[in-house]
Amino acid sequence: MLTLPATQCPRCVLRFGSKSEMHQHLRLDHRPPREVEEAKPTEPAPAEPAPEPTATDDVLERNRLLVRMIATAAAVAFVAVLSWQLAALLSVVLVGMATVRSSIRSRREDQ
Repeated sequence: MLTLPATQCPRCVLRFGSKSEMHQHLRLDHRPPREVEEAKPTEPAPAEPAPEPTATDDVLERNRLLVRMIATAAAVAFVAVLSWQLAALLSVVLVGMATVRSSIRSRREDQ
């Protein structure tokens, strides 16, 4: 019967096949606790103004985009069940339409 040498951790019951594994275990699992720094009295931080809430229009637009993406993915998955070639063609068309729409929007914003 063949036996492998095992090295046991000096701090727990775990055994390792090599010393490097044991040293890594000691570094990661048996770290010495960090010294607790004495609490020094500090000046209170100045009160920061409350952050402005995000615009409702931005949140609604993101939600609409997410719903469109989910509906599009569901449609492509349904078409993929019928024909993978048709699903690939539909995906290419949808990506092209999204690219054109994005470029039109960016041009509008630039003007």
